Amino acid sequence: SKFLKTIGTDLPNEHAARRLHKQITAGDIAVKIKTVQNKKTKQEYDLEVAYKRDILQFVTKKLEEHDKGGELKWHDEKIPQNKVWIKIGGDHGKNSFKVALSICNLSKPNAKQNTHLIAMAKVPDKMHNIQIMFNDLKPQIESLQSFTWNRKAMKVFIF
Repeated sequence: SKFLKTIGTDLPNEHAARRLHKQITAGDIAVKIKTVQNKKTKQEYDLEVAYKRDILQFVTKKLEEHDKGGELKWHDEKIPQNKVWIKIGGDHGKNSFKVALSICNLSKPNAKQNTHLIAMAKVPDKMHNIQIMFNDLKPQIESLQSFTWNRKAMKVFIF
């Protein structure tokens, strides 16, 4: 609701704000309060961290879309025919740390439209903060690693 007020939108109550959030994100985004650390002072403070709720469901949906469109590639057998490669990594920029996911079995996996945000927080890229964000993602990444889609095993690379 604070953000909405900054852009001139004022909702009458918390229920209305939550309803709008669900409409915008289709319930796909979870926000958690985490204790993070300032890079210079090492002082800890609570901050909101946004996560994609179900990465496995998201990847499955994207793979189905790309498969239907005939867009999946194996890059001249560099990716084995029985594998789907997924890369997940973090980057800091513009005062926030972001974790993105890309399906490598596309002709341009690093293109803007093929790079998907799965977590974000306005925190410095300090080891403590990165660990906090990846600790919450770890169970989802593990389920992705053990998942098989269309008889193809997932291979997840973390960077």
